[in-house]
Amino acid sequence: MNFLVDFFKALNGNVKPSEIAHGFTLAFMLALIPSGNLLWILLFCITLFLRINKAAYFIFLCLFKLVVFAFDPFLDQVGYIILSYGPVQEVMDRLYNIPFFGFFGFANTIVTGAFATSIILYIPLYFLFLALVQLYRNKIAEVYRKSFLYKFFMKIPFFKKFSDLLKKAGSKI
Repeated sequence: MNFLVDFFKALNGNVKPSEIAHGFTLAFMLALIPSGNLLWILLFCITLFLRINKAAYFIFLCLFKLVVFAFDPFLDQVGYIILSYGPVQEVMDRLYNIPFFGFFGFANTIVTGAFATSIILYIPLYFLFLALVQLYRNKIAEVYRKSFLYKFFMKIPFFKKFSDLLKKAGSKI
């Protein structure tokens, strides 16, 4: 519940939109990569030290992880194309003989495809999420607060309490 409160506080508050957009984008990047390898663990640890909105990061990491399995066939094909390319194959053979490199999981086509795809998509997704955050702040938030749906949800005790928590935390919602 605290992550939700922190996320909505950031979304409606004075937090830089870029921090929220980086949180979304890094969550998507990490969600694409199958967990359980050293690459995932290393990227996860690095993101904990970056200046991003952690609430957006953790919430969307969980949400994206629920749906990314649908991309696995595509990521497998991308990884296969990368790993079967001649020069890359030679480099990977050499790297795989280095101790602990195998724990990164780059020999797995889905890991390689997901990592390459997430790097390629990082900048476009960042600007997409940045535009969505700005659109929400400038247009959608005010329209939503005046809507029938908002007034309906505020009559439900759970949402009323959630809204009170947000107001107590300093959010404008």
